[in-house]
Amino acid sequence: MVNLEWYRTFKAIYTAGTLTGAAKELAITQPNVSQHLAALENYIGVELFERTARKMIATHYGKVLYTKIVGALETLESVENSFHKNIIKQQPTISIGAPREFFHAMVASRIAKSGFQINFQFGLTNDLLAKLEKSQLNFVFSNYAMDNSNFASEPIFTEKLVLVSSPKLNIQPFKKLVASGDSQKTENWLKQQKWLAYSSDLALIRRFWLINFQKRPAIQPSFIIPDLDTIAKAIATSKALSILPEYLVKSALKQKQLVKIWPGYAPVTNTLYLCYHKNQVTPAQLTAVHNLLKK
Repeated sequence: MVNLEWYRTFKAIYTAGTLTGAAKELAITQPNVSQHLAALENYIGVELFERTARKMIATHYGKVLYTKIVGALETLESVENSFHKNIIKQQPTISIGAPREFFHAMVASRIAKSGFQINFQFGLTNDLLAKLEKSQLNFVFSNYAMDNSNFASEPIFTEKLVLVSSPKLNIQPFKKLVASGDSQKTENWLKQQKWLAYSSDLALIRRFWLINFQKRPAIQPSFIIPDLDTIAKAIATSKALSILPEYLVKSALKQKQLVKIWPGYAPVTNTLYLCYHKNQVTPAQLTAVHNLLKK
């Protein structure tokens, strides 16, 4: 197949009328223009221009070739220019890492507000923060603050954690234990139940346990599912328990697909943070991300 640049050079010579003019149009050297033309003429087997002291004059074959290729070349150039302009318009790009369920519940409905091109990546907080530290992401919505002075951790949202189960689970014995004020028996009942956890470190469950029982949870989850939405759906059809953010299960609670069985002895909350490198984001990017969180 003929090198496309040979045809582009031929077209430039045809319209400019000189090798110098073609070189300026293509932003290449005049010797390169001469080489392209010589290669094309050698491939076709005929001269395409008559060389004069002041001008390159197209031969009969040159005129025929120009007529055949000019439409295709102009279409290609139009596509190239349009693509280049669109890329410029789309810049700059913001890359954001977030837990999938937080994105669905708190961000998805607001992305149309941003004038930026935004690329989202979903995953576990630890993995996303590792990418942030490697400059593979601009921002991360995290459930804990970063311990690194080069990064900012802005508190953006405080979520209330709730203990939920399926309506199928008989919780009357548990309610009696809570009412009796016996925290040890209350804890024992909870430990005997099936649990679904987001991660092996029992992050949300551990926080709930520490505040209510002043110790770490001595439980072995039946399933570890790194997606809170999926945990909520699984609990609705089983007799298991979990600790979930209230904002995530409001609809399921209202529709009685889930039951909030106990608020705890004390309210349990968890703060979410917007993390980013202090010196690698612009004020405009930061404002755009803040706007995603506005109702």
